[in-house]
Amino acid sequence: MAKAKDSQSGKSSASGRSEEKPIDAVTAREAFQRLDELLKKSLTLYMGGGTSMVMAHGYPLATSDVDALPKQASFEEIDDIVKQVARELSLPADWLNPYFSSFTHVLPPDFASRVVRVFDGKFLKVDAFGREDMLIMKCFAHRPKDLGHARALLKLGVQMNIVDAAIETCQERGVPGVEKAIEFLNAVAKGARGRRGLSVRDESPCSDGCSVKGLKRLPRNLELNSAYTELESSGPPEREERRAGRERDPLAIPKLALYSQWARLDARLAEVLTGYLLWKGANLEIGNLLRELSNQPWPRAILVPLRFVELAAASGFQRIAIRAVIESIEEAFPAKSNDLFFIPLQRMNRVVLNEAIGLCSSPYVRSGFLGSASLLAKGRQPEGATTLGAPIRKRILESFLSRLSLGESFSVEDYLAECNGQVTRRQAQRDLEQSKRLRPKGHTRGRRYERAV
Repeated sequence: MAKAKDSQSGKSSASGRSEEKPIDAVTAREAFQRLDELLKKSLTLYMGGGTSMVMAHGYPLATSDVDALPKQASFEEIDDIVKQVARELSLPADWLNPYFSSFTHVLPPDFASRVVRVFDGKFLKVDAFGREDMLIMKCFAHRPKDLGHARALLKLGVQMNIVDAAIETCQERGVPGVEKAIEFLNAVAKGARGRRGLSVRDESPCSDGCSVKGLKRLPRNLELNSAYTELESSGPPEREERRAGRERDPLAIPKLALYSQWARLDARLAEVLTGYLLWKGANLEIGNLLRELSNQPWPRAILVPLRFVELAAASGFQRIAIRAVIESIEEAFPAKSNDLFFIPLQRMNRVVLNEAIGLCSSPYVRSGFLGSASLLAKGRQPEGATTLGAPIRKRILESFLSRLSLGESFSVEDYLAECNGQVTRRQAQRDLEQSKRLRPKGHTRGRRYERAV
């Protein structure tokens, strides 16, 4: 961006700029005050660049200019008084300039909701871009000197979901430079000390660039979307591919190990991973998988989707092969104390935690975790298998009955829906027939149930 300024202003180091004082927070406020006195009507400036880092985000530096865009007017309308302030305060003639405007098109539409007011005069208001929007522009500028600024913004606290969503939108729109922006953001995250939720671990990159030494940070939306795509594209071939005899390459084992860790943070990834293992799990290279899992913080996490695959296996051979993989992982990594499989990113109160513990289903408990959600996509639910134990089914039924009005009836299908498809129809019928709190009505096929008085 510095080069662009030099070329557009036509200045060089010989123009006398070295005699003009740098702009820090005090000088910027002085300049804004004088500009406010010279204005005849209201004006709001959106400010980015180094001055925004200083005045809004507490990053100590001195810069040669103020990057700002007028909201209600064109820059040409205020150019004369900007130069007058420059002469009076011995500032560069372009001390206030819109050169950074070439990056504002990448900002989210709601950027104005995050601005920080740094000057509030009679006519002049100056709003600095928020941390998230500053980081987005830094990514698209991707200059070496921006790395320090970007890492400082991360330390101050940035809502990365906003940054990820903005860059993802730019990627969908085909905005030039988005790939470089993603690389820059990865470099920033790699150099940062980590993010809330997971501790920092040393990282050892494998040949295809993924991390295999624990989790250094939470995965970003872009990375999760990439994981969904990779797993789905490595899954069952389409009908045309099968007819042509084409096979899809399996996912690299290091990535499979990493995605099994991310699955504890994202339910959709856990489901997509389960679908992939349903297709490729019987052919996994167990030795390589164990080696890669040993580098991960939760090596037994992959057992949960594997157990769902075992339940849904289409053949006895597939079930035996999956069982062999499960037993190898269990032998290599002994179970520890039970923990929720899906890691809550916010603190859970005791009532919610106890409810989650009380509704645990078999694939979680047998893997050393707590959880209740089925990871099998619709259409891949296991037939003839009940994964919920009797105490859990009893609690589900009691909770369901407590929500019914007196005299309201329900069918076995309603109870099956409450159990999220993790109970066979025959078991569901037995549960309802044996309950002393229910009174059956009608014949077997159309039988309904209501609470006994």
